[in-house]
Amino acid sequence: MRFAPSFPLSLLLARCAATDGRDDAATFDSQAPGLGLEAPGKKLSGRFELDGAWLEGGGHVVGIRTFSFGRGEADLAVERDAPALGSCAANLVSAGDRCVRRVEYASGTVTEWWESHAAGLEQGWIVDEAPPGEGDLVVAVSVAGAAVDVEAGKLWLKGDAGTLLVGSGLAAWDAEGRVLDTWFVATVSGFEVRVDDALAVYPVEIDPVYSTAATTLTGPADIISFGKGTPTPADVNGDGYPDVLVRGRDPTAGSEGADVVFAHHGSPTGLAASAATTLTEGTPWTFFGANGLAVADVNGDGYDDVIVTGSGYGPRVGRAWVYHGSSAGLSATAALTLDGKSDGDCFGWAAPAVADVNADGYDDLIIAAVNYVDDTGRAYVFHGSAGGWTRRSRQVSTARPRTTTSARPPPRSET
Repeated sequence: MRFAPSFPLSLLLARCAATDGRDDAATFDSQAPGLGLEAPGKKLSGRFELDGAWLEGGGHVVGIRTFSFGRGEADLAVERDAPALGSCAANLVSAGDRCVRRVEYASGTVTEWWESHAAGLEQGWIVDEAPPGEGDLVVAVSVAGAAVDVEAGKLWLKGDAGTLLVGSGLAAWDAEGRVLDTWFVATVSGFEVRVDDALAVYPVEIDPVYSTAATTLTGPADIISFGKGTPTPADVNGDGYPDVLVRGRDPTAGSEGADVVFAHHGSPTGLAASAATTLTEGTPWTFFGANGLAVADVNGDGYDDVIVTGSGYGPRVGRAWVYHGSSAGLSATAALTLDGKSDGDCFGWAAPAVADVNADGYDDLIIAAVNYVDDTGRAYVFHGSAGGWTRRSRQVSTARPRTTTSARPPPRSET
């Protein structure tokens, strides 16, 4: 389901009430045809109308609308009333000692609500009665203006230029205060919130919190899929401020494109919007960085080094590239490459692991070749030293051959 906003951005002019220092709360104001909010401290604006909530952050608008609840096959459509100011939000007080009231959408046995506080803009649902059917309780939400990813238990709403909003802190509980298992699921039209309510006493309440990024990272104009996968933190220049490594894909490289990793430096004011270093192997379908990155100080010089694997290199022999950090940042040229043994091994398909396995004070590297010898699989350990890792490895394990079909590297069509 997709829907279009019925208001211009110029209408996002709601009054922001200052607080007494306990909260960074903002009040919702009546503005035909709905309710408005502006919370500059959180870099969020919003408009709440019958067709959904429209949140603006960093110059982008994302539409969020609850359209059904139930149990999968037995979902019930949400036919809700226009938004209205509802009950006072707990522990939130505005400058004039007024309570900060929620925005509420009433719909039969389900009430959707929104409130603003220091952590971000919080959405919630109160389900008064257990819906019919079997299985988990499901609340289905459509999203417009952003793609949806679910990673590490968080909901990521992403535009073409990167992450727009992050949904986190998802929780659910029942009438007796019992905490219920709940999780996000990405769907074609948006996302679902699922709750294991098998032992719940109704009503049940559910809520996540939306927040904006302090910095928006944008890939170069030719880059696609910027931010794909989970960004990796590191301190590659040793200044004490976390840097971040972000993956993307350059479709203009060569005849079929190539994967790229960008290193953005941290500072006292946050992350730099532009990458300080770009890493790329330049060959199509190596899956450079596709299965995660590893960070270690391989030579003990106090700077984080970065290990990027590409299981498709060779063809599908697999390779790992080791890039050294320094006071100037990450080198764009690999100091060392580590290769698999034979075609089809897919050395580096699983994310590399780092540990000091021999307790000599230097980080060691463990890389798996998941398809070694007809899917038997093998892991290799490369010992660290003052000179870094060497190409010589020690085999640590070889699994017995499996009788079932193993997981395979992604097909050539993945970007």
